[in-house]
Amino acid sequence: MWKMTKDEMQTEDGVRYIAYGITGGDCTIPDISTDKDVVIEFVGRLNKFGASPINAADIVDDFLAEI
Repeated sequence: MWKMTKDEMQTEDGVRYIAYGITGGDCTIPDISTDKDVVIEFVGRLNKFGASPINAADIVDDFLAEI
């Protein structure tokens, strides 16, 4: 089952921000978006279609190309 992660990140300029990512099984991909609702929707899709952690990086790339 996929879940959303929340991390405090910092840009090279020292600006702090909250980033949301995903985790499932042995796979964690942080900092997908700063928009919590976008990542919640994405996690829902991952779980609905039973996405494999093996394909997670490609799925994230495709998802980011959509938004």
